Amino acid sequence: MGGRAPRSQGGYSLLEMIVVLAIVGSLIGALASGLLTSATVTNHAKDRQRLGFAMTSITEALRQVGYYDTTGSATCTVATHATEYLQRYGALTPEERAATDGMTIEITDIAFWTPVSFPTSTTVANQWGGSCAADGGVQRVRIRLSLPSNTGGRSMTGEVVIRKPK
Repeated sequence: MGGRAPRSQGGYSLLEMIVVLAIVGSLIGALASGLLTSATVTNHAKDRQRLGFAMTSITEALRQVGYYDTTGSATCTVATHATEYLQRYGALTPEERAATDGMTIEITDIAFWTPVSFPTSTTVANQWGGSCAADGGVQRVRIRLSLPSNTGGRSMTGEVVIRKPK
């Protein structure tokens, strides 16, 4: 007889294929979500590390550029001090400023230290004030570094104490 051989009934049904595709799709979605979370955490850690390194670099550089003395000056304001410190930092070589490349640098506050003696005792208290007239030879400079907004816009705040040379 010249007929065909009967076809095998082996294989997968449509329902089995749909279930398998649903499971595989869920696994791929979970894997993609995990990878995205991992990348986000890694970028955040990288930004924090970069900001930390830059903060250390700028605080050390400001300590090196020296104390800004305005004793007897009529233009003694927090703003003039901030501008002066930023100009001194900007005058450093590009290599000395490399850690802060592409970052926004702001001096958000400068406080001036004044020793205060109490009349009834020999105790001396240290006070930070906002007036240049109170400058006792030590200045606390607060700095904020910010990454560009297209890279997450993260920022870090730090401070450095700069002393008048003796």
